[in-house]
Amino acid sequence: MSKTRKNFELDTTPPRSLRDIVIEQLNYTSYNGKTNNALEVQSLDGLMQQVFARIEQQALQIYKSNEIWALRRWCLEHILTDQIVNEAACKIADGIVSPIVDWQHDQNFDPIQYYRRRLTTTLGLSEGTVRVYMATAAKFIGMIGRKASYTDDEIMQYLDWAGGHFNSKSSYVCECQRLQQFLRNLPNADRRRELPIRMPKMPETFNQPMFSDDDIETIAWASVIFKLKPSIIVRLVVASIYGGRKSELAELSSDDFHLDGDKSSIYIATKKGGDKRRQPLPQSLIPLFSVPIEPVNPVTLHVRLRNAVEQSGVEWKYGSGFHSFRRNVVTMLDDLDVKDLAQYKFVRWATPRHLGMLDRYRQRPSEESDAKILSIHPRVKLWETILPSMLEVNPYYRKLCDIDIYTYL
Repeated sequence: MSKTRKNFELDTTPPRSLRDIVIEQLNYTSYNGKTNNALEVQSLDGLMQQVFARIEQQALQIYKSNEIWALRRWCLEHILTDQIVNEAACKIADGIVSPIVDWQHDQNFDPIQYYRRRLTTTLGLSEGTVRVYMATAAKFIGMIGRKASYTDDEIMQYLDWAGGHFNSKSSYVCECQRLQQFLRNLPNADRRRELPIRMPKMPETFNQPMFSDDDIETIAWASVIFKLKPSIIVRLVVASIYGGRKSELAELSSDDFHLDGDKSSIYIATKKGGDKRRQPLPQSLIPLFSVPIEPVNPVTLHVRLRNAVEQSGVEWKYGSGFHSFRRNVVTMLDDLDVKDLAQYKFVRWATPRHLGMLDRYRQRPSEESDAKILSIHPRVKLWETILPSMLEVNPYYRKLCDIDIYTYL
């Protein structure tokens, strides 16, 4: 124990270790041989174990990670909050984090790392899907702690919190589903384990905005009027015609476009286990794709889309994004009476189980059904109408596309 402080005088000396901080706090709760410390432990070592676990839980709750960066950031923002964040403070944070990392290595099981390996290696889910599932697992473990299995009472503790945390029922249902998957993927877990409550049903109506046909036409013409860059224009074209997801559009590059007259095609890096293949690209739209395109960060792409939509005057509703185009595409295919299996293939969904046998017996290649859809696709007609103005007005296309557009129209 450190020396007793007179009148609880504040010590401004930077902490050297977590152990020093704990000892200091215990001293502040002691007076005349009595303690007001609420933690009942047999030894300081036992208390330190609880402190390490608590800091890891806090990092999981706030930053959805128990890695070194999250532990270090938590220390800088909560333990060293009065310190100037400079090189000296960062070294102090490293010293504070070091015993926590040692404690983590001594633990028998880390559900976070185990679950991440299951999702990525065993199940092969996409990075975006893994991120969403891991966020739920991190929040749960941050509240309950790291274990190899969890009781129904512990699960209910989290569900009680989640019930009051999520504003919409659909978000709460998704959280329940993700928690259930985490519990089922723990080692030696029952793969059919149910939650201690009846799984709530997804509401019939969703707060998932869809761009209307008029919205898409307005956004498309705005790309000409405001002379948007090809990097966003090409993605608007792919989103409005093929219903590309944000993560798929972010990965697009010039290498994904094969421009060869009526044999032209596009490859969209399909996510969520969907149909991975090249799709026909309308010959009439080749000039729009005759520009260099590079991958972009998905967050950056989302911001650029919002800027373009708001600049066009179309309302940006809560939940809007590239999926607002995707919902329009699927709705449009339904309005055109496109058969279910052809719809699934065109928007690159994984074929559902009830259509599995139909998919095996169907002899028509997907490229043929895709080409048939493109021949009647309203958004293909829209971009064909816009194309001459785009090549005439947009400086990026004037500079990069030395093409006689009437060759393609």
